[in-house]
Amino acid sequence: APPVSSFHFTKMKELPSQMETGFCPSDTHLTPQRTVVSAPDRVLFTEAGLTFGKAPGAPHGLIEARWKEAVGDDLIIEAEVAAGEKWGLGIAISGNSFEGYRAFYAAIAGYPNGLAIDTIQPNEHLVFARDTRAIAFDKDHTLRVERRGARIRAWVDNQVWIDTEVTHPLPENRKRTFALCNFGAYPVVRSLRVWKAAP
Repeated sequence: APPVSSFHFTKMKELPSQMETGFCPSDTHLTPQRTVVSAPDRVLFTEAGLTFGKAPGAPHGLIEARWKEAVGDDLIIEAEVAAGEKWGLGIAISGNSFEGYRAFYAAIAGYPNGLAIDTIQPNEHLVFARDTRAIAFDKDHTLRVERRGARIRAWVDNQVWIDTEVTHPLPENRKRTFALCNFGAYPVVRSLRVWKAAP
């Protein structure tokens, strides 16, 4: 099937018009008071690809680059991450990074120290599945997430690391979209491809 989107970030200098940014400080992103604001200065482009960042003294928090329009719940998302420094990358599906399910990959100590399927809601961070194998940060990786109904599968380099069913309800009024997000050490994402998942 033709992809919903296909971007080679190494050839771009700004987000495509179909995407937008979002940011919430770490001290409120798990509270009912959280407010997600546009943050175009936190999504950066280099010759190596898309990355994230912040100005000196700016607050730490959850940064995302999300698809603007609703595309449905069942998708396949594939991102290529470049070798380099330690990094963490979340891929949100069936909603943005604050409302949808996330596959969070990290090659750093601490959460998730590998791969986790989770969601963050006001007052709670719910983890549905984890695989704590280390992901080598000094080599390129292809990360793939697929959702079909309640089933979510997540790959690292063509190997399924998590295959689980998640039935926890998400906000009914959310927009069914997808996103890339970051909460710590910045990744470099070379490309992003998204398809509608067949039944």
